[in-house]
Amino acid sequence: MEKNMDSIIPIPNLQIDEVNVLFDMEIKETERVTEERGCECCEGNNPLFYDDSDNCMFVNSVGELFIIVKGNSIKTRVKYCPNCGRVL
Repeated sequence: MEKNMDSIIPIPNLQIDEVNVLFDMEIKETERVTEERGCECCEGNNPLFYDDSDNCMFVNSVGELFIIVKGNSIKTRVKYCPNCGRVL
């Protein structure tokens, strides 16, 4: 069995102590097509997000957004469904 000596003996010049990563992201805006009938979320059948009863988010057909995070809740109004883009 042949073994390369570089894989056995650490060479200081080949060791990596730090790696810098450049992350470049492009954001594009898209326009959602609104439908007469909404998705399962804004029709009230499914949550937008559900981890458990202490961390979830719901929207209804009249634009009420209900958010629960770590047992704390907030209710607000939205003009569009965050899932399908339907006008509420």
